[in-house]
Amino acid sequence: MSKYLIGIDVGGTNTDAVLLDPASSDNDRAVISWNKQLTSNDVSGGIKDSILELFKSNVGVSKKDILSVTIGTTHFINSIVERDQARLDKVAVIRICGPFSHNVPPFSDFPSDLKNLLNGYNGLIAGGYHVDGSEILEIDEEEIRSHARKIKQLGLTAIAVTGVFSPAFQDQERKVLEILQDEIPLANIVLSHDLSGIGLLERENLAILNAAVKNFANKIIKAFSHAVRTSGIDAPILLTQNDGTVLTINEALKIPIKTFSSGTTNSMRGASFLLNKFKGENVIVLDVGGTTLDGGMLLSNGYPRKTSSYSFIGGVKTRLSMPQVESIGLGGGSIVRVLENEKVTIGPDSVGNDFSKSIVGGGSTLTTSDIAVSIEQSLENSDNDPILLIGDKSRVTNKVSNDLKNAYNVEILRMVEKLIDKIKTSPADIPVLLVGGGSFILPQSINGASEVWRPKYYQVANAIGAAIGKISAVSQKFGKVEDKEKIVEELTQQAREKALNNGALENTIQVVDIVSEELPYANLHRFETKVVADVDYTKLKLTVPDELQNATEIYDESSEQFEKKPLKNEGDEFVMGDVATYKPKIVDDEWIISETDLEFLRIGTYILGCGGGGDPYPQYLIARNLLRKGQVMKVVDVDFKQNYESISVGFCGSPTVSTERLQGSEIKTAYSLLNFKGDIESVVSLEIGGGNGFQGLLLGAELNAKVIDADLMGRAYPMIWQIFPVALSDEPFYSPCAFSDGNGNDVMVSKTKTNQHAEKIVRSALSELGSFVGLVSSIKNVNSLVIRNSISLAWRIGRAVTLAKQKSDIENLPEHIIKSVSPTGAKKLFTGKIIGIEKKVHKGYVFGEVIIEDGNHTLRIPFQNENIYAELDGEVVASVPDLITVIDADTGEAVGTPDYKYGLLVVVLTIAPSNLWTDTEKALKLGGPEAFGLDNIKYKTTTEPYVKPHSVIEEYK
Repeated sequence: MSKYLIGIDVGGTNTDAVLLDPASSDNDRAVISWNKQLTSNDVSGGIKDSILELFKSNVGVSKKDILSVTIGTTHFINSIVERDQARLDKVAVIRICGPFSHNVPPFSDFPSDLKNLLNGYNGLIAGGYHVDGSEILEIDEEEIRSHARKIKQLGLTAIAVTGVFSPAFQDQERKVLEILQDEIPLANIVLSHDLSGIGLLERENLAILNAAVKNFANKIIKAFSHAVRTSGIDAPILLTQNDGTVLTINEALKIPIKTFSSGTTNSMRGASFLLNKFKGENVIVLDVGGTTLDGGMLLSNGYPRKTSSYSFIGGVKTRLSMPQVESIGLGGGSIVRVLENEKVTIGPDSVGNDFSKSIVGGGSTLTTSDIAVSIEQSLENSDNDPILLIGDKSRVTNKVSNDLKNAYNVEILRMVEKLIDKIKTSPADIPVLLVGGGSFILPQSINGASEVWRPKYYQVANAIGAAIGKISAVSQKFGKVEDKEKIVEELTQQAREKALNNGALENTIQVVDIVSEELPYANLHRFETKVVADVDYTKLKLTVPDELQNATEIYDESSEQFEKKPLKNEGDEFVMGDVATYKPKIVDDEWIISETDLEFLRIGTYILGCGGGGDPYPQYLIARNLLRKGQVMKVVDVDFKQNYESISVGFCGSPTVSTERLQGSEIKTAYSLLNFKGDIESVVSLEIGGGNGFQGLLLGAELNAKVIDADLMGRAYPMIWQIFPVALSDEPFYSPCAFSDGNGNDVMVSKTKTNQHAEKIVRSALSELGSFVGLVSSIKNVNSLVIRNSISLAWRIGRAVTLAKQKSDIENLPEHIIKSVSPTGAKKLFTGKIIGIEKKVHKGYVFGEVIIEDGNHTLRIPFQNENIYAELDGEVVASVPDLITVIDADTGEAVGTPDYKYGLLVVVLTIAPSNLWTDTEKALKLGGPEAFGLDNIKYKTTTEPYVKPHSVIEEYK
C-alpha cells in the first residue's frame, strides 16, 4: 500500500497544502490533491481546514496512510520583524570571552527598538578559547552561578550563551549550560555553537533571537500538533528549515530560528521535485507571489545555492544559513502605471492580498494580473489556460491597448532579465523555472534563459517542497591539514550519528558537502561535513513528546492574548540625516567625530583596504559605543610648522580571529609597555585600510589624545614594513615597539636589526599568542613621515556611497566615488560578476585569485591579503601601489577577499596611491609589484596624477 506525505506552507497571504505520493514515478501524478486558501487569523484552524480540504474529493487515500505532515511557517520570523512584545521574551546573555570584546557588549548592533524589547541582562565572564583550542581562561563556576542568581531575580527565563570559538570547542558552553540549568531549571537556554560558525557577534545575535522566540515557538508548534491531530491524522510533524531540509519537532523546539525564511527554499525544493527534463542541471527558479519575485539558483543536487555572506533578520546582522535569493518588487498584484512617454512602471507597490482592488478582481487599479490576463486572451487556444481562471476576465477584454501591452512586456522583461543576470554565474543561457501563484505574469521567452518552463502545480511548489524535505546534519572541527582525511572521516561519522538521532533512514545517508578552510597564522583548517538523508517516519513517530502528541493548544492571532502592543522606541538609535547637507563639526581646527562620520569611515576604510585589512565593522561598533558613553574623538591636520613625536597603532594577525576574538585591551597594553614620559599628544593609525583605520580613533578617545588625519600606508598592505617611513630611512622603524595579545602576554622589543626582522618577530609570535596582537611604535618627525589626509579620504568615499544609497543611485556608484576623491585620481576599471575564486594560505598570508566576467571580458585579480594587480584578458591593467578595490554593485560596500563569492556583481575601481609610493625607486620597491616577487610586472599608473586629498577640516572649518 502506498504511503503519502502532506506539505503545508503558511504564508502571510496564503496557506498552501498538498497531498503527495512520493513513490510515484511520474511527478505530475505524484500530486494527489492540493489547495490554496487565504491565511486566517486562526492559524490552527486554517491548517486543519487545509488538511481536511485535501481529502474532500475522492482521492482514495486514507488518513491512516499519511507518513508525515511537514509545515513551513513565517510566524517565528514575523514576530521579530514586527517587534511583537506579546510573542518575544527578554533575553539574558552570557558571553564566555575573558578579557576580550568588552567594548562591544551584547545587543551592540541591534536596532534600538528591538534592543529595548529584548535586552534583559548581560554578563561577560571568564573563559573562551583561542583558535588553536587552548583556553583563554578557565571558566569560574561561582562567577556563573552569581550571574544565574541575578538572572533568576529578574524573572528571566530566556538565556543565550556564546563562547569565543565555541563552534570548534564546545566544552565551556556546555559546562555553563549545566550550571544554569542547576540554578534555573525551567529556563530556555540556547547555546550559540548549535546555530552558526565563526563570527562572534553574528552567532550571538542568532542565539539571542532564538532565545527570544523559543517560548512562542513552543506554543505555535503545540498548536500545529493540535491542528493535525484534530484533523484525524496521527503522523509525525516536521518543520521546514532554511537549507531545504526539515527539522523534527524536538529540533524545532530547540532551535526555531532555523525555520526562518524557509519559504523561498520550500519553493525551490518543490521546483526540484517538479523537474523532469532538467535533472542534474543548474536551474534558476523564479518564485512569484502577490508582491515580490524571489529568484535563486537551484543546483544540480536539488538544493538552492547558499549565500556565504551576512544575512539580516529584522535589522540584526547574522550568519544564518540562507539560500542566495535576489528579490524585486514584482508580483501578481504589482501596480502598473502608464507614463506620459507611453512607457510604464511596474511596482514595487502592490494591492497585495486584496485582489478585489485589481480590475479583474472588481476594482479599478491596473495590475500585472490584469495585463497578463489580457495578453493571454489574445493568444490562440487560451480559453483552457488556468491563468484565465482568476477574477472576471471580461473586465479587461479588449480594454488593454497593444501599445500598453508592448510597453508592459518591455518593462517586465527588463526587470526579469536584470534579475536573472544577477543570479547567473556565467554568461551562458540557463533553464528558468517559474513557480508561485503570481508566476503567470511572466513571459515565456526571456533573454538569458535557454528555456522558460512553468510546471504543473507551479502554484503550490512551496507546499511540495515542504512535503519532500529530508533530514540533514552538520559537524565541524578545527585541525591540521595533514590530518584532513582522519578528521573528515570523524566528522562524517558524527554527522551520521546526528542524522540518525534526528530520524534519518540509515541506508540513505549521504555526504553532500565537505568544507576545508585554512586559517592564516594558525596552521589550522576549519573542516565541516554535511549529510542529508531520507526520513525514517516510523522512528520519528516514536520520538514525539507526549506534551505534543496530546497538545490541546490553539493559536488565534485575533485573540486578545496575542494582541499587538505599541512598542516604545527609547534609546540612542542612530538615524542618518540628509547626507547632501551634512557638515562635520569643526571646533578650533579640530574635527569632532560624530556617529555620521563613523558610518562614512566604516564604509571608506574598508574600500581603502583593497580587499584586506579586515572588515572594520567591530571597530566601528566599539567607536560608536565610546561616543555614546561621552568620549570624544578629535582629528587634527598634521602640524606643518614643526616635526614632533607621536605613536602608530594597529593590529597584526588573522582576520578570521579578529571576527571571533573581538579586540580588548591589546593596543592600550602595548602602548603602556613603551613607558612614554607624560601624556602623548597625538596618535596615528598604522594603515587606513580596514579595521586598522579605526585604531587611532579608538586609542585617541581612550587617552584623550588628538588623532592625526593621516596614516603610514594610505591603504592596507600585508607586511608591517610596507609603510612610508621605511621608504625614507634605513633605520629600523620598530625600534622600539611593543605588542600584546590582551591576555597577559606582552612583548617589548627594544631594538630590531631591520624592519624585516620586526616582521619576522611579530609573525613568529602570532601563532603562540592567538594569531592576533596589537602593535604600537613611536614615531619621530611625524610631519615628514605620514601620508596626509587619509582619514579625510576614507570619509569622502564613505559619504559618496551613503549619498548614492540615499538617492537610490547605486547604479552610478563609481561616478559618485570618483567625484568624491577628486582631486585624488580614481578610475572605474571593470564591472562584472565573480565566477571563480581560488585561495590558499602560505606563511600566514592568504594568497589567491578572484575571476570576474562581464560576458565579453575576463578580469583576474591575484591577492596576498590585499589585491595585488588586475589582469584584463591576459594584460596587466593595474598593480600596486595603485589601490585596487572590489565593491558590491548592489550595496556599494567593499568586498574583502574573505567575502569573495560566486555570482556576486561587483565594480572594480583603482584609486591613485600617494605620490610618496611612486616618487622614489626605493618606495616603489617596498609598495610595488617587486615587493610581492612580481619582477615581470612594471608599475604604470592607471589613474590621473595623484593629488593630496582635500582636508575635511580645511573645507568645513
